[in-house]
Amino acid sequence: IYIYISISWVDYTNKYGFGYQLSDGTIGVVFNDNSRGVISPRGTIYEYYADLKEQIPRRFRFDDSDDVDPYHTRRGYTTMDYLSLYIC
Repeated sequence: IYIYISISWVDYTNKYGFGYQLSDGTIGVVFNDNSRGVISPRGTIYEYYADLKEQIPRRFRFDDSDDVDPYHTRRGYTTMDYLSLYIC
């Protein structure tokens, strides 16, 4: 059984959402529009969930950041990247 705890977090709900970092290095954000995103510890995989009911994410592998196509997904990743500066 793996147990992960939040080692840091940032609350920007007035503008973006709530960001957190888990003990394994994973970074996640719950955005104000109820979508959410998770970046793997090495930053190579980004998972995007369109809403809280969605169980299967859209998964993107970041060999090259230009692979991220949809506007909302790129915006979400950019926001997560920005928030991660304050989390780490």
